[in-house]
Amino acid sequence: MNNLHISLTEFKNESRLLKQVNSIKSLSGIEHVYIAALHTDELKEEESLSSDISLKRMKLKYKAKKNSVFWQSIKYVELTYKILTEYRSKNIKIINVHSLGSLPIGYIFKKLYKAKLVYDAHELETEKNGLFGVSKRLSKIVEKILIKKVDQTIVVSENIASWYESEYKIPRPIVVFNSPLLAENISNNKVFHKKFELENDVIVFIYQGMLTSGRGIDRIVEVFRNKSKNNSVVVFMGYGPKEKEIKKLATECDNIFFHEAVSPKVLLDYTASADFGLCLGENVCLSYDYSMPNKLFEYIMAGVPPFVSSLKDMSEFVTENKIGYVMGEDTEFLFENADLKLREKLSKRCREVSKGACWENQEKKMLVAYRELLNKR
Repeated sequence: MNNLHISLTEFKNESRLLKQVNSIKSLSGIEHVYIAALHTDELKEEESLSSDISLKRMKLKYKAKKNSVFWQSIKYVELTYKILTEYRSKNIKIINVHSLGSLPIGYIFKKLYKAKLVYDAHELETEKNGLFGVSKRLSKIVEKILIKKVDQTIVVSENIASWYESEYKIPRPIVVFNSPLLAENISNNKVFHKKFELENDVIVFIYQGMLTSGRGIDRIVEVFRNKSKNNSVVVFMGYGPKEKEIKKLATECDNIFFHEAVSPKVLLDYTASADFGLCLGENVCLSYDYSMPNKLFEYIMAGVPPFVSSLKDMSEFVTENKIGYVMGEDTEFLFENADLKLREKLSKRCREVSKGACWENQEKKMLVAYRELLNKR
């Protein structure tokens, strides 16, 4: 029996999906795990991630124009056909979809090939940033119909689980945090101090992850640009729509720096080189309010106390576990609480909490559900 995952991404640094497939392949009864993603010219069409994990990026003939519903639909139909034909003879018994967009493909696959269907919603799919109007209404209709056809739903936070349970009257989804593997021997090796030639007493804040709107990036920039003579700097590490803007600011401001994204294998070594982590997402949609971003767990795993915004799930987690700070509107709060002596105490607490939240503990919940699905076949 085999397992298939569908990701409507180019599959570059999908850390959550990689952790999941590496966990699933350990299950008795699963012989091979396949990943279907989207192809672009600069990436390989096929990759063997290990002896029992294969990745195929689907090369599509039809290119969808961004605002063309017709061509987007043609592209989707082609992708669906390619996935159905590529994996029809692969003995797929469990299929995972990693977004609402791939849920219809998963449902068709389930019906045709009698596979169990797992819906892994990486956020609150119909309440996310940028979704509105006809697209939002259609998304809600599709999810409302199909979520009752899946065999297991997985989400990333408790409030998202409560929302799905209440909204669709379904059994409560399993909550699996997007946390890193346990790493206990990480120390601050001053990577950023060395790279950017900073004095040893300079306090380094880090923002890591997608450089896009709604993540509090503009607020962070404003804070540091207005404090150019302060003994603190911020490092933005990642990629996305705001990357060009951040690079430009890094040439203009002496306390704003850009660092390219790094491999998940070495990420925590870089994270641990910062003193404090920034996770200042904006409450622009319900999905963000209920979010538990992976960078929050990366910060605490690296022993880096986080400053978070007052988004519901994040702020409750930080407050209840006493691992960092919840920021209001006062931006001075950031610098007033950047106390390196208190940081050491918070850092130890972060490492303690991370042991409970680590992927090794998260995967246990997921694997229990998988075993139940395999036993139902």
